[in-house]
Amino acid sequence: MKRSRAGSKGEREQGRKGDPKTLLIKNCLRVATFDAKIREISGGDIYIEGNRIAAVGNVSKRARIADRVIDGRGKVALPG
Repeated sequence: MKRSRAGSKGEREQGRKGDPKTLLIKNCLRVATFDAKIREISGGDIYIEGNRIAAVGNVSKRARIADRVIDGRGKVALPG
């Protein structure tokens, strides 16, 4: 999701009112990391804090603390 550049830097970092502070996308069919190893993680999760990806892999334990959880079953997650 793209955000506009309007508003102060602090407002942009906070996100829009009502945006979750933490987000877990769980059970993705595949997660493509495009890191140095070009990993593809089957059945992987993505944990996001604010506007930063905090963890990738099997992070379902964090589901209890995520503000929002999205079921990624049957989906492929790509960065960007």
